[in-house]
Amino acid sequence: MPAFAAGDRHQFCLAQHYSGGGGLAATLQLISFPWRWWPEAQPSLLLLEQTRDFRLSNSALAMPDASQWWRFILAVQVCYSLLPRSLLWLSARQRVRSQYSASDLQQASIVAAAPAVQAAPELAEVVQVVSQPWTLLVWGANQKDCIKAIQSVYGQAEQVIELEATSKSLAIEHSVVVLVKSWEPPLAELADVLQLLPQQGQRLILPVEWSKQALGEVRPVHFAEWRRFAATLPGWEVLQREGS
Repeated sequence: MPAFAAGDRHQFCLAQHYSGGGGLAATLQLISFPWRWWPEAQPSLLLLEQTRDFRLSNSALAMPDASQWWRFILAVQVCYSLLPRSLLWLSARQRVRSQYSASDLQQASIVAAAPAVQAAPELAEVVQVVSQPWTLLVWGANQKDCIKAIQSVYGQAEQVIELEATSKSLAIEHSVVVLVKSWEPPLAELADVLQLLPQQGQRLILPVEWSKQALGEVRPVHFAEWRRFAATLPGWEVLQREGS
């Protein structure tokens, strides 16, 4: 078997490879079909013939011919690498946006179907001073010791009337204080009675905590409930004892 030098062996292999240059040119033309509108990037059979021995040549004169391949290489990278990846990225981005849009629409429908949050109820004003003269109206059991304690704080009342014990219309032309048990919920019956009173002077509701013959501290939740009740009655306020 004849022995070949390294350079001769490479030249022989390349010669065998390019012996069918027409077939290789046809393959390259098929690859470059997508950019057929760019003639400079189309590999020709002449270019193949001029550059097939480029690596075996020691002459720098072959460099200009080999440099003509850059358009073809650029077109291959754009068409078969950059463009498919860009399309895949755009497709994935569109899918993600569609999923987020569907999620937003679903969330919006849930929010629309949810009941509206009710606004916080109005609370009546709180006062700590009673204008003189004044009348004490008692709603509920008449605790004499409790009434005395109230009058020791706000002064002597002109009269003390049990609301449940009277059915006549009350014509009171000065301030009115309605004594109620703080722990009992407001009743519509009481609201009906208070709305019949003339709107002259102060109209005050006094919730009290009465235990062991002394005035105790009214719990905040009870006091707030009576403030909400008084807010439904025009002109009525809530009287708060100092320190309670």
